[in-house]
Amino acid sequence: MTEGECIAITLKNRSTKRASFHAHGVDYTAASDGTRLTRSCVRPGRDRTYMWQAHTESLREDDSVEPGSAGYWHYHDHCRMGEHGTRGIYAGMFGALIVRALNDPVPDVEPCVLVMIGTTFAFKRAPNTPLCEANLGQHAEFVVITHGDEFHTFHLHGHRWADTRSGSLRSPNDPSPIIDNKTIGPADASGSRSSRANA
Repeated sequence: MTEGECIAITLKNRSTKRASFHAHGVDYTAASDGTRLTRSCVRPGRDRTYMWQAHTESLREDDSVEPGSAGYWHYHDHCRMGEHGTRGIYAGMFGALIVRALNDPVPDVEPCVLVMIGTTFAFKRAPNTPLCEANLGQHAEFVVITHGDEFHTFHLHGHRWADTRSGSLRSPNDPSPIIDNKTIGPADASGSRSSRANA
């Protein structure tokens, strides 16, 4: 999505259990919350359209800044219950949501989504883990999501990025730290647009 957009997503539940879309980082009404509490689950054999809105940065009445929706977020089922309503997550019902500001650069290759659960990437272990590829000189983008109870340290050997929402410095004098590791906690989502691939 791009800030300012509103999208409609229809979930067609063809499973035998309730399911939903519960999004982080965007705006929605209770009807699009995707939880049992708001009665916005989808019963087996039914469809439901969820509406998500991404807002732009604005000033509040007290002159403080209301940040825009731009960032790396995730969505997941929140109706299959279990502890904290996470049984759907452990059934693989999750995904990444990228919201861009109007002037954000777009990567040269498809974003690489890495969902860390326990010691796996989306329940896959080496050598069957996702393969993220970019050619020399291309801009690449990574979205890292953590589910479960563990913290993970995401790093790319031989690559560094700015510790900012975009992963880039705004100018040669930008004081943002340059990092090569990012610690991601349970239910966190983070991402970065790397500098041009150098390997």
